[in-house]
Amino acid sequence: MVVGPAAWDLLQIFRVRWADHPKRASLPTSPINKQRLTGIRLPRNIEATIHPDHKQWAQVGHTYPPPGPSAYTQWYDFAPRGEQTARAIILHAIARATNYIYLEDQYMVSPEASRALQAALIKNPKLQLIILIPDPLFTDPQPFYKDHQAQFLARLKSVARDRVRVFVLDNPGNVHSYVHSKTWIFDDEFAIIGSANCNSRSWTYDSEVVIGICDPGNGVNQRMPHRLRVRLWSEHLNIPENELDDWSTALARWVNPPSGRHIRRYIDSVNNRRPLRLQLLLDGVWNREIDPDAGPLR
Repeated sequence: MVVGPAAWDLLQIFRVRWADHPKRASLPTSPINKQRLTGIRLPRNIEATIHPDHKQWAQVGHTYPPPGPSAYTQWYDFAPRGEQTARAIILHAIARATNYIYLEDQYMVSPEASRALQAALIKNPKLQLIILIPDPLFTDPQPFYKDHQAQFLARLKSVARDRVRVFVLDNPGNVHSYVHSKTWIFDDEFAIIGSANCNSRSWTYDSEVVIGICDPGNGVNQRMPHRLRVRLWSEHLNIPENELDDWSTALARWVNPPSGRHIRRYIDSVNNRRPLRLQLLLDGVWNREIDPDAGPLR
């Protein structure tokens, strides 16, 4: 649940998208709903919704496509230059991480994310990285995402093999059997949750939204990113939450997961036996059709 000024920021997404839609005038709208859509104003006392003894800072980031000739982009009147603040929030958090980065993502194929994570691992020899992805067998389209995902992860392990741990969800028969989330947690103090996958499309020109939550705590209550990590790790490792309170101790449970875990280690699956011309052809299809990059903002 999002309350306070950040909730107002999220509401604006609906308002600007609604106002920008070419068919909005032809849709039936009751007088009450019309008033709600056009007459919403920011309450004067919105700051009072934040508890005075425990503040959380939240920032909403977006991806909107920049204008250009690409067939994959459709820019919006409310964002004429496009927007890549979702990308900026993620990259900023990666660069500032000191103890650990935990990431759940559906794809994990962004070259820019790979470079940023590699740089963070090299810069900070103590930084630990844990990644949870769906089983590659379930990722579509298999031949492309499977190879590019494996290459992404192999590059990370090449710079810090003993500090990069990759797992796939293995929870057959359970409602939580696939990783569709796009969630980052940094040092038990900052979390990013949203719709932006770790790929070029989500970071440059698809329409996406994320919210970054900074919660340093008040010395008594647990921080929101801390609580989120504990709940997720308890579910995936099948360990009581009270045994995962300290992140450094909990990290050891990923090194040696318990027998009742709902995850298993990822196995590299890069196919290095393809002829070079075929690999270049597949990479070209990938960059043109599946995960093209709209380029920098103008």
